[in-house]
Amino acid sequence: MMNFFSRIFGKPDFSPPSFVQEALFKKFPGIINVEWAKNGTHYEAIFYKDQLEYIALIDTEGVL
Repeated sequence: MMNFFSRIFGKPDFSPPSFVQEALFKKFPGIINVEWAKNGTHYEAIFYKDQLEYIALIDTEGVL
């Protein structure tokens, strides 16, 4: 039961490679609340900028 709650309320410990993060921050400066996930062969970032929610997919080469 504890695993259930930690998956719902806890933040995942996933962090993509630094070049993937750099690609996102270069394209979208000033973003906040970035959450990362691995989606097949892509990295998925969900974040906010100017009070709007965005989703970006970045491949293993760092290309959006």
